[in-house]
Amino acid sequence: MEGHPFTWVKSRGTAHAIEERLDRALVSHEWWDNFPDAKLTNLLASCSDHSPILLQCDPTHRISHKSYRFRFENVWLKEDELIDVVNQSWNAVDNGEVLHRISNCAKELSIWNKVNYKEKSHNLALHMAAMEAARMANDEGAAGRFF
Repeated sequence: MEGHPFTWVKSRGTAHAIEERLDRALVSHEWWDNFPDAKLTNLLASCSDHSPILLQCDPTHRISHKSYRFRFENVWLKEDELIDVVNQSWNAVDNGEVLHRISNCAKELSIWNKVNYKEKSHNLALHMAAMEAARMANDEGAAGRFF
């Protein structure tokens, strides 16, 4: 497994924190022969005492941007200008076909999202990096207790 060595924590943030490696992946020899480059990664979780683990059967395979699908984000509903973006993009289509209107709306919302959430995405990345650094620093200071 790559990343943080422990997948579970009890009493996080206290002097009595305990970390263990509870979550694992189990494969057979036949499976390993079919996926010799598989990679198991311990990911960061902020809301759970268990860390998610990601199994990639072909970690060198990248998903191309051509397979991007539009996803509506519920957080957008909190933004006052959302209704204006939807109305303008919906009414900007000359022909009244619903699929063209939906496609244009998705395109405009994606552009609007990139402009309005660029700083928020950057801040999220900074906070996730800080969480990972804090988790690793906690391990370095307490490494002797676990081995």
